[in-house]
Amino acid sequence: MNQDLIIAEINARSERTYDSWQIGITHDPAAAKAYWEELQGVNTEFWIEWAANSLENARSIEEFFVDRGMKSGGIEEVAPSRTIYVYVF
Repeated sequence: MNQDLIIAEINARSERTYDSWQIGITHDPAAAKAYWEELQGVNTEFWIEWAANSLENARSIEEFFVDRGMKSGGIEEVAPSRTIYVYVF
């Protein structure tokens, strides 16, 4: 999905209350969600994800929102040759 569309959807979803949200990038959204729920004990009720056009776009989106106060999902090993997802919750 286009970077601008993902940013617009995250802005709408978060209502620009960035510090209440977590953002990350992953190859496997189901595994990432399970990690946050099961291993970190975090409520992911408002989880949503998008397939990014590229790793560069995904990192740019994450950086955009972290700069505005979202918490980063941390560093996950991702490769540019695989589908990259941006998630928030």
